Amino acid sequence: LVPGPIDAQEDEADRELNLQAVVKDSESCEVVDGALPRECAGALSSSAASSTELVSAGSSATPCFAGRWLVQRTEGDFDTFLSDMGQSWLRRMAARALNYGLGRVKVGCEQISHHEFKFEKILTDPLACESHIHVRVGEVVLHFKDDIGELTATSRWESDEVLRFDATADATSLPLTLLMYLTSEGEFVEEMISGRGTSVKYIFASQN
Repeated sequence: LVPGPIDAQEDEADRELNLQAVVKDSESCEVVDGALPRECAGALSSSAASSTELVSAGSSATPCFAGRWLVQRTEGDFDTFLSDMGQSWLRRMAARALNYGLGRVKVGCEQISHHEFKFEKILTDPLACESHIHVRVGEVVLHFKDDIGELTATSRWESDEVLRFDATADATSLPLTLLMYLTSEGEFVEEMISGRGTSVKYIFASQN
């Protein structure tokens, strides 16, 4: 069954009430030694964790995103970014209470070829838990969930080393650019840029 508008409004109201609880008592959501909430534990599949797929012949310049990644630090003004993206004061306070996902957000990637990836992501919001994205670069329109809500996006290689998503937030129609790339130290980066130009970064360390 497809939920109707009333169901969606009720779900959103329930989520807002739960976010109030997160802000009120962020200690209950604290990550201890990098551990995830119990309901999220083990959510990333073994296929992503053990992926050692090589990119197709002739595309040796393609960065290898395969494996498991954990956020080790963040960069940028997340509060301004979330405000740019139409997030309420309550949701911004909840994100701040959760330290913007530091030590919590995880990404698993199975890299099938130069143009095909399967991503699994544990989100900052412990109530949202996991997002799945099957990317065939430049071929299909993507619909997926992130911490700012449901997104619709297209994908393309911005360069040999940077995978770009041009996205729109479904709830607000606000634009968002998402970039994925590796640093010279081998860290995996998700950079998000609002329509107003505010840039924030999740910087992940490998857990392989």
